[in-house]
Amino acid sequence: MLYGLLGAVAFCCAMAAFDNANVWLNRAGLVADIAGLLQLEVSGVFDLLAKAAFDADKRGENIPSSLAREITATPEEDITWSIRLSDWLKTSPKAGVILIGIGCSLQLLGSFF
Repeated sequence: MLYGLLGAVAFCCAMAAFDNANVWLNRAGLVADIAGLLQLEVSGVFDLLAKAAFDADKRGENIPSSLAREITATPEEDITWSIRLSDWLKTSPKAGVILIGIGCSLQLLGSFF
């Protein structure tokens, strides 16, 4: 489903070159935002943050910085680029945040065209 949404983003961006750019860029941005949220859900970041927040709240503490470092860390492995990209899209919370950022940027571009 994530790859389908990314394909829809690419399609909307391509359509922006041929048709009403503001409409298609806004659509691409919305779909990219949805893809980013889906990716964050698939990678389990919402469950991890909720569990850490609930555990820290029970102890009367804030969310530990070690958890934030673990979430943002992406280990590099000696594998092919396509496998690394696929694994990164499926597991890294950074990918979801980047997709949401791309979506917001596309929506801003669409608003100005």
